[in-house]
Amino acid sequence: KDDRHRFFPVEGVVGIGEIKSTLSKSDFITAIKKLAKNKSLKSSISGWPIKRGRQCKGDDFDPKVEPCDSIFSFMICKKLDFEITDLELDDVYKGIECHDWHNLILSIEDGMITYSCIVEKHRHGKKGTKISKCYPMLFGKKATPYIRRKENDNPYEHIKYFISELFYGIFYATILYTDILPYYSDYFKTMD
Repeated sequence: KDDRHRFFPVEGVVGIGEIKSTLSKSDFITAIKKLAKNKSLKSSISGWPIKRGRQCKGDDFDPKVEPCDSIFSFMICKKLDFEITDLELDDVYKGIECHDWHNLILSIEDGMITYSCIVEKHRHGKKGTKISKCYPMLFGKKATPYIRRKENDNPYEHIKYFISELFYGIFYATILYTDILPYYSDYFKTMD
């Protein structure tokens, strides 16, 4: 109704983020649960993909299986006012499906939180290789949270990794054709 309102159909959303200052443990939990709730919006639709990343396989849209089909979610904050290793993500995300968990968290003063997974065979032929990726589900199994701490000798390294992972996460995200009719039908139901 004025210049500040925008409508973004979920089919075309590739990423969502939260920008915060210093976060307490409870504020952090509230923020990542909000990201998960918004991320789940795309999990509940079906559609026809019009853009697939090179690493994504198949033609079916399924955010529960294919990480690129989910909305890429991230949070940037100045500092975490608690020790992140004291936080159990399984407890925080209780009742929320793993594929809807955050992708990346950057604390400028602390480090970056992403995921890691042991793969049975790496593309270079190495068995049991640990890889770091920004997806909570990899190769059909839940990944382990991975913390990349801020290094004193290279205080910007974690920020470089964050930017790189954010770029690729957004680049490979699936976009769907938008069917506008369901949006209008929901609007007209509210007018009855």
